Amino acid sequence: MRKIITSLLVMAFVMSLGITAFADENATSTATSTIKNQIRKEVEKRNTIRETYQQKLNELKDRYKENKDQLKSTTTNASTTARDLNKQKQEEKRNLIQQRLTAQIKERVRVQNEKIVARFENVIEKLGEIKTKIAERITTMEARGIDMTNSKELLNLVQPKIDAAKTAIQNMTTGLTTILNSENPKESYEKAKELANSAKTAIQEAHKSLVDVIASIKASVKIVPATGTATTTPTATTTNTQ
Repeated sequence: MRKIITSLLVMAFVMSLGITAFADENATSTATSTIKNQIRKEVEKRNTIRETYQQKLNELKDRYKENKDQLKSTTTNASTTARDLNKQKQEEKRNLIQQRLTAQIKERVRVQNEKIVARFENVIEKLGEIKTKIAERITTMEARGIDMTNSKELLNLVQPKIDAAKTAIQNMTTGLTTILNSENPKESYEKAKELANSAKTAIQEAHKSLVDVIASIKASVKIVPATGTATTTPTATTTNTQ
């Protein structure tokens, strides 16, 4: 009986040890599983953080590249714009200088033209005065019986020459407006010079016609009979039309 009880006690003890060992084993297994889950979650969290960081890093790289390209484009455009502005500034400066030179040339042409016109008009006025004196002398000499037929015919040719000279001088004045409106300074100068030369030639022809009249009067006086009274004939002075 005592042996049976002892055996039962031993079996109970062994069984209790088995149960305890099994409980400890289950506890250990549960703790291990919990640790593994924590480690896995931590790894997953780190992976998520790494992926997020890498994604943001890639976004930053893309944004940097985009900004760099944009900056490069802006710099290139800025350089091009600066060159264009500088070129435009230089062109405007050249145009301004050209306009100033053109204005100076035109002003010289205007002043010179006005001086020449004034001088020519003065010459024409003197030629008109000489013509009047010659006409009076012809009348006086005719009254004394001297034949002035040839001289009168030549005198009739003087006034048209004087009128032609006046017209040429007037052309210098009226043509000045057109000349000054020209955009070509050289053309302005050449046109003014052409008009001045035309007026000068017309004045010279008017002067020559008066000289011819005076020469005719002198020739008529020479053939007057010895009983005739000597007469002083007006002399056409040489006129400077330069």
